[in-house]
Amino acid sequence: MPMKPLASCIFLATAALFAMPSAHADSKLVVHEWGTVTFLQDETGKPIGGINIAGEPVPEFLHETAPGLLLASDPDVEMRGPARCNLDVTMTIDSSVLQFYPEEGFDVPFDVAVEFFGSGMFTHYFPSAAVTPAPGSNQYLDGFSLFEDRGELRWNEVRVKAAVDSSTVGAPAWLASSVSDAATVEVNGDRAKFLSYRAIGNRLTEQLKVSRAGPELVVTSGRDASHIDQLWLADVRADGRVAFRVLRPFEKETAFLVRTGHEFAPEDYSGDNASALRAALVEAVIAAGLFEAEAEALLDSAQTAYFTSRGLRLFYLTPGNSAHVQIRTRRPWAPCCPDQAAGPRPPRPPEPQVTGVTLTRIELVSPSQRALLARIAGSDSALGTGGIEASQLPQTDDEWNELYQLYVQLGTFRNPLVLDEQKRRPTPRLNAFIEHFRLEAQPTVSPFERPRRSQRARPRN
Repeated sequence: MPMKPLASCIFLATAALFAMPSAHADSKLVVHEWGTVTFLQDETGKPIGGINIAGEPVPEFLHETAPGLLLASDPDVEMRGPARCNLDVTMTIDSSVLQFYPEEGFDVPFDVAVEFFGSGMFTHYFPSAAVTPAPGSNQYLDGFSLFEDRGELRWNEVRVKAAVDSSTVGAPAWLASSVSDAATVEVNGDRAKFLSYRAIGNRLTEQLKVSRAGPELVVTSGRDASHIDQLWLADVRADGRVAFRVLRPFEKETAFLVRTGHEFAPEDYSGDNASALRAALVEAVIAAGLFEAEAEALLDSAQTAYFTSRGLRLFYLTPGNSAHVQIRTRRPWAPCCPDQAAGPRPPRPPEPQVTGVTLTRIELVSPSQRALLARIAGSDSALGTGGIEASQLPQTDDEWNELYQLYVQLGTFRNPLVLDEQKRRPTPRLNAFIEHFRLEAQPTVSPFERPRRSQRARPRN
């Protein structure tokens, strides 16, 4: 089923495929792109920065642009990444995958270019690609600014084959086995059934804004949202029980899309609802134009972040091929020198057909998280922590650990939440807590203080 058109999309990057001529220029190529995007919003719908956090373990086969761009989300899970967040980061592309389905006889090499519309950087990619800023350059050092740096990613001379030998595909088993009909991609010595990347970026406003008005959540849109026909609000508890509801936007309202209560009844929570929510999202992704195996792989890539990690979150789908992916064929080679044979220019190869789907997650700050933050900060005498008085600074390791256990209960985005609370309502205990556990944000440099690109040192080969 083709996607409905969309004037603007939540993704901040655009990918272009440039096909080069061959003897089989009339053969067609179908491209499916799917990905996940994450935002964090406070109770007013304002984005919270510092979410350069990997909600899932980063696969080891991915090429890393530079260390220090992603933060581990769970201290008990071995994940690659630094220990500090960057407040410039207000959105993440947690995964973006392109897969290819050529007609029989297709043998056209092509280039794939991915470029941010705004400010952002690519953190991981596969197969090998040309990346800007170059890996190891000084733009990735402590103090990078997403307001100025603009990432680019390019795969050159990509070839796909209709026949697939999964035993030779250099890809993780979860994707290589589940998407068995996708063609094998060969580029830069790597072989896989996909091209993939992850990225971090800065976006001041999202497509949807979720604010709390008393007992209600009010969902509004800053842009045309006619393509969004349903949303899913879910609350995941620490014990694994999940409650969710499907939201349908109002057809006659212009000021907001939907209003709904921000709390669920106790009977709404169930251990089976995680599977039910996943099944509903899979069904919606298939209806949006992807194959069943692709829909399953998309949700596989976010299993922990979506269905296990505690938190209140809103999901919705957007078509990714309108603003995220641009595809145009490269003009065939033509003689340009006197010693080259003259002749008519070959016809332009047909443009690949693209279907894209983006699953966006907005993490919402819940009242229970605000209560935990108040206990950590000692800002409410009614919320004393164990044997620690509300305004007392911890004196022993046990007392520090007591506060840290509350910090862990904040969930995946605990670090940016603590820093946001410090900005809103600083207290001596909260400041001491951040300093004790070294939770300070990564320093960023204002665009007005950074040297221009021409003045920056070029990376050494």
